[in-house]
Amino acid sequence: MSRLEELMEKQRALEATTAALPADELTLAQQVIDNIRKVEDVDAQDSALRDTANTEVSRLAYDVYRPKIELLEHERDDRIEKVERERDDARDEKQKEKEALQVVVDQARRIIEFLRVDDTRNLAVVDDDVKVYRDREKENLGYLFDDAWLGIKLYIVGNAKPKNRLSLVAIGQCLFGDRLLELRSGYAAPLNYRHHASLLASIRDAPSIADHLAWLDDSRRQKLIVELTGDYEKVKAEYLDVLAAYERHDFEELMTDQCECGYFYTILDNISRRDESITCPRCQHLMAKGTTMKEK
Repeated sequence: MSRLEELMEKQRALEATTAALPADELTLAQQVIDNIRKVEDVDAQDSALRDTANTEVSRLAYDVYRPKIELLEHERDDRIEKVERERDDARDEKQKEKEALQVVVDQARRIIEFLRVDDTRNLAVVDDDVKVYRDREKENLGYLFDDAWLGIKLYIVGNAKPKNRLSLVAIGQCLFGDRLLELRSGYAAPLNYRHHASLLASIRDAPSIADHLAWLDDSRRQKLIVELTGDYEKVKAEYLDVLAAYERHDFEELMTDQCECGYFYTILDNISRRDESITCPRCQHLMAKGTTMKEK
């Protein structure tokens, strides 16, 4: 019998003895004294019972089950960590596998972009199409860079600033679209170019045209060419290599839509409503449906 059970048994025996005692054998005063003593005994036993129970609860919680729980928690954490590590390793391997496969797809996508380049496009920066807001000053400084597939002109145009009222601006047209060569483009003083410009950049502000011309010496021109042309020479060489190695018919199996002007879409293009006729982005005519690998 445990200590807790022993105390509970004594309390039950005391309660039975108290209930069996004839009340008429004691005077009222004696009953009061006797009951006070018994109440004290009951309180003492109850306190001992609670102390024993609390001790047992603490023993079970901290001595018996906490070590077991900690072992289970460690086992759980180790197993979860192992599963998560295996999952992450497997995912990394699959990602590497996908990336290795994607290399060929990305290479083909870039080659296709080169083959879709419109080499008949007029790349001249037309002076009349450069519109300065509110008819402010405009000075054409001519071409900073003029190559077969990239031309960059410099302009000095008026702005709204009170002191440095003239901005040196570069406007460029390139054969290669943004997907093949991304050139500097952004805020370029208060002007508007009627056509989409491949390059539009504000270089500096100054109070006079003479200040800009003095700043724009041969050394600065060369630095500007390097800065503004970016990877043009590299992309140009890549374009020539593609033209020497591939033709449109090399990708006919991938084509979904073709146009008489030479433009085409492939399964690599994210084109919605593939079942409908698509307007060619180059000449605005309807494109004919091609043959895809899925249809074969």
